[in-house]
Amino acid sequence: MRNKISTITLPVSSLERSLAFYRDGMGLQIDEESISSDHLAFQLENGPHLVLLSRQEFNEFSKLLGHTLASKGSSECILTYFSGTRDEVDSILAKAKSAGANPVSAQDKPWGYAGYFSDLDGHIWEVVHNPNMYTTEEKTTWN
Repeated sequence: MRNKISTITLPVSSLERSLAFYRDGMGLQIDEESISSDHLAFQLENGPHLVLLSRQEFNEFSKLLGHTLASKGSSECILTYFSGTRDEVDSILAKAKSAGANPVSAQDKPWGYAGYFSDLDGHIWEVVHNPNMYTTEEKTTWN
């Protein structure tokens, strides 16, 4: 197995609301051909996809493995976004708030700066700036 994650799939209650949150509110780019009645996919930078799957369909996979069904607000992972600057952390949290999330203000940490929000279905996002994480070259090419 290669050291790579190709897709992150999250259960959502409403594809329409989630599309508006992630595309319109957060600015993620969607592959228009990926929109269907039970899922939609965002192409993330450097390869992985973020797939939003209807909760009903997601639970079909849960049942296959004998897992508890995924209820809204349950979370077994934290999705982390590494930002290039502290200002970008604050900007992303502001975008999340205007898109309908209830973010926790960013705070200084021993290793950097981080804030949190949950999307409309309760999935936890962490937005982090760690000034020691990237090389000088990576910092100069940050978008």
